[in-house]
Amino acid sequence: MALYHLSHTDGDGLTCSYLVEKAFNQQNSININGKTHTDLTQFNADYSELEMSADETVFDSIFSDIKFDNQSNPTLLITDLNFKSVEDASVLEIKAKKYGVELILIDHHDSGKEVAKAKDWYHLDDTKSASLQTFMTLKEWAQADTLKEYKDFVAGMNDYDIYANYLSDDFLKGELINSLTRDIKNTLPYTNSIDDKQFNYSIIREYTFFVYTKLSKAISDKKAIIELPLIIEQAKKQFINEYVQNSIVYLEKDIKNAEEA
Repeated sequence: MALYHLSHTDGDGLTCSYLVEKAFNQQNSININGKTHTDLTQFNADYSELEMSADETVFDSIFSDIKFDNQSNPTLLITDLNFKSVEDASVLEIKAKKYGVELILIDHHDSGKEVAKAKDWYHLDDTKSASLQTFMTLKEWAQADTLKEYKDFVAGMNDYDIYANYLSDDFLKGELINSLTRDIKNTLPYTNSIDDKQFNYSIIREYTFFVYTKLSKAISDKKAIIELPLIIEQAKKQFINEYVQNSIVYLEKDIKNAEEA
């Protein structure tokens, strides 16, 4: 059974993506409502890609993948993204039913309150960030203290995203985590020149996950706030150097294969 996960492109949304990936990798599966999901496909989107009246939405890409993969009764988990109208949520329901998809949405934006009242798959809590809710949900699904090493990391993202405990250590940690998404265009400028949005997001996930892993370990190890910016910069440089080197290796292989063909 397959799990398709769609999340927002900001710090909170990418933290959700990160947590789902980590939870999946711990057991090579995720158990949801008694169903074991052994395949995970990640998507990201901003709000412009959710307009159900548009010619094409991110959901078209997701359902196209589900049809191509010939998946039976998959689950679509949506985090840190909300629907502002019951009508749009109903359009998604109709499409999901066509492909036998179970919907689960976890969010904190109060603009979706009317939808949350109307749809039982729409889980809204405006007192916690989407990443904290996802962290708690993954723990509940696993029926174990899974992802406990990311507890402080998530606490920082939560306080920053909902502006709780302003200027506390957790808030400042969250601000640093969120800063990664603000400078992606400068750090990964080539992601803006490729038309395939999901390919771009896959690179962004790879980059943020790499830095998040370094940063979450530093936070778990109780490193001082003043040390964290340097850890982030070192991780960013390491990722770029390794990514460029790997790209060169793959390019050289492609050239060699083309010459031998």
